[in-house]
Amino acid sequence: MTSSSETLPFRVAEKLYYIYVGNLVVDTECQEINKFLTDKFPLNKFEIEKLPRRESAKSVVFKIGANESLLPELLSEDNWPVGLKLKKFHFLRKLSNGGQQE
Repeated sequence: MTSSSETLPFRVAEKLYYIYVGNLVVDTECQEINKFLTDKFPLNKFEIEKLPRRESAKSVVFKIGANESLLPELLSEDNWPVGLKLKKFHFLRKLSNGGQQE
């Protein structure tokens, strides 16, 4: 292991933690979510992805990545409009046979 004072030609990426935000109107875009979050939490950066929706879906969902220290606030319904679905995002592992496992 190298010391923290040693200069390296690369940096370690910040680890992001993800939440699921659902039940938004179909025309909601990533930029709108990003503006909402950066206005509310101005010193933070977010990774926002609009997830694919089923053809018959009447709402859309987003995967939002943020620093771990912000998770409790992001998962608090007090920080979001009423009616959203919030939860930690769980990645599914792909099996070698093409199926998925939680």
